[in-house]
Amino acid sequence: MKDTIFQLLKQAYSPLGLGDAILMARAEMLDALGFVTEENAGDVVAKQRDSLEKLQKANDARVTEALNKQAKEFQKRQDDERKAKEVADRQAEEAKKKATDEKERKDAEEKARGNGLSPELKEYLDRITASSKAEMEEQRKASEAAYQAEIKKLLGEVKTLKDENAAAKAAQAKADHEAKILSKAKELNIPQYRIDEGFNIPEDADDVAIGTYLGNVAKNIQTNQLPTGAHRLFGDGKVSKDEVDSIAAELTRKI
Repeated sequence: MKDTIFQLLKQAYSPLGLGDAILMARAEMLDALGFVTEENAGDVVAKQRDSLEKLQKANDARVTEALNKQAKEFQKRQDDERKAKEVADRQAEEAKKKATDEKERKDAEEKARGNGLSPELKEYLDRITASSKAEMEEQRKASEAAYQAEIKKLLGEVKTLKDENAAAKAAQAKADHEAKILSKAKELNIPQYRIDEGFNIPEDADDVAIGTYLGNVAKNIQTNQLPTGAHRLFGDGKVSKDEVDSIAAELTRKI
């Protein structure tokens, strides 16, 4: 009945853009209620329109929000890269200007020396040269420190974005894992009370491992639901007439 409901849902609501996984989950839920039949399946499916349209709108809102967030993050990264480039270009231009000024100053000093300078004037020029070199070195160190700080800030922001992306992927993987377990549990008719108790299934378990684990759970539940002695043979392994009558009587009483 689940597949019939799924096909009817798919025919009626595929224009909403809902994926097969969502429609299958709704089909499993309706089938689990136990009242859907071939005769009323169409009417039941028709009554799902309102809730499925609301679900589709909620999904569209989440997708739009996620896209807007990604766009803002991309724009911020672009702005940060542009600012870093502007800082680097400005520092390069300043360094070029200082180098030009230094060359012009040295050329002037050499020309002055060639014309013959007094010891006092030479000492004065040397003192200015030493002071200029010290000032340039301080400015260079300050510019380098500012550049390194900006790079460190950008790297920190990139790491934060990567960590947030990894966390989102991990959360989605966990949700998909739990949805897969729930779907398989319902497929195997495992009661809701047992689903609510939870299953000890590793997050890296594949479909085969999940199916094997839940299959054993379903078998254990079915075995425990049998009347006492119904899954146990005595003597030579043949069931006696008294045992058959006892099992039939107990089954009749439970029904």
